[in-house]
Amino acid sequence: MQGLSPEAPVVYVGTFSKLLYPGLRIAYMVVPHWASERFGAAIAALQRGGQAVEQRALARFIESGQLTRHTQRMAPLYRHRQQVLRQALRDGLGGTCAILGGAAGLHLTLRLPDGPPDRILVAAAARHGLAVRALSAYFADGRGDNGLVLGYGMAEADRIPELVRRLCQALAEVKEAAL
Repeated sequence: MQGLSPEAPVVYVGTFSKLLYPGLRIAYMVVPHWASERFGAAIAALQRGGQAVEQRALARFIESGQLTRHTQRMAPLYRHRQQVLRQALRDGLGGTCAILGGAAGLHLTLRLPDGPPDRILVAAAARHGLAVRALSAYFADGRGDNGLVLGYGMAEADRIPELVRRLCQALAEVKEAAL
């Protein structure tokens, strides 16, 4: 979206947890130039101390070009995981749901236009040991599209079909309970 207009009011928020190491817990924001001072002041007011060593090490890692090299090495692995996830979703759900996204990031969106409320499905998936997010939670009023956000960055490709099988079980249970 930001690429459509350099001054677009788009803020990109991310974390290095998936990209490098889950315990790192360092996030970042990319904001339009015109908003950088205000965002910087707000973040400085909210920021807690700590992680200075980790932040310096990460800055050096980025400046040295190692982050770029790491990302390039990981790209084929993530592409493969996404392909396996897409195929497992098609096999498990057929054409009942739209699979969106995948051009960037490490997640796909599964739209459930005729499915049960996504928040109920998230709870059912958790009972099956899955951590998925409700798509509706990404809308300000919580009434957006019904669906799931599925991360695949930390899932080994050979485990993905089993994880999708459990998601399909959770979906079937929720649908059955609604009858």
